Amino acid sequence: MKQIKFLSFLMMGIIACLGMTSCGDDDDDDNDLSETTSALIGTWQTSYYDDGETVTETFTFKKNGTFQTTFKCPHESYKTSGTYSVSGDIFSHAIITMEARDVDGEWVRVVADAYITNNTLVMTNDENETYRYTRK
Repeated sequence: MKQIKFLSFLMMGIIACLGMTSCGDDDDDDNDLSETTSALIGTWQTSYYDDGETVTETFTFKKNGTFQTTFKCPHESYKTSGTYSVSGDIFSHAIITMEARDVDGEWVRVVADAYITNNTLVMTNDENETYRYTRK
């Protein structure tokens, strides 16, 4: 069940995991980044209940256009990484496009509607599932 949910969002908006991926500083210069991309940089986390278990999902977006994500529940954990791009204004409406390998090693492309408000990243996949992540 958890693997299916993971694959579903990975293919639609990338739900995944992070045991605690480092959110250390990149040495890249912020001057080359758009305001939208700069606002997205960092680690975002959410927790929710599914089938009576707590599920934790974390995204870490880096300055160099890569991301890492983890999906963690009491009995399983998945990690993945890939590349991302952002178009639009992240403070009103943006599209985040992510490409990564799923748990079976297949490349998937995910497109999610997204916006940031009050240190919360809100992403909605094409199944109209909305997830709210808090900046860590």
